[in-house]
Amino acid sequence: MSASVAADAQTFLVAEGGYDASRITVQMMEPDGQAIAVIEYPGTGPVYSFGNDQPTVEEVGLQIQVRDDDPATGRDVIQRVVHLLNTMKGTVDGTNYKSARAVSHPVALRRDDQQRLIWFANFMMYREPPVV
Repeated sequence: MSASVAADAQTFLVAEGGYDASRITVQMMEPDGQAIAVIEYPGTGPVYSFGNDQPTVEEVGLQIQVRDDDPATGRDVIQRVVHLLNTMKGTVDGTNYKSARAVSHPVALRRDDQQRLIWFANFMMYREPPVV
């Protein structure tokens, strides 16, 4: 079971979206061409159900950043990634995902040192917590 939502999102994008795993990282890469960064951030505390001593749902934040040499292609990629991740449900690397929900539309974040536009979108990922 993977404890990292970022790693699971990377696995999902490679399997379902056909993206090159070497171009998906946990931080924005500097080389030319397309890059997708998958960055995990805190969500909310675990959710406990009545009568359970273990949490039943965990909400984890995930930010996707996309950069491409062509701004229009970068926009198309982030829109496709948003669509793909919104369908992420089921088991990925041993972790059961209840759902994924985009909490922002794709937005231009900034330009990098080479003036390439970086797009981003934020998600909340709902999963069964890892058993400890």
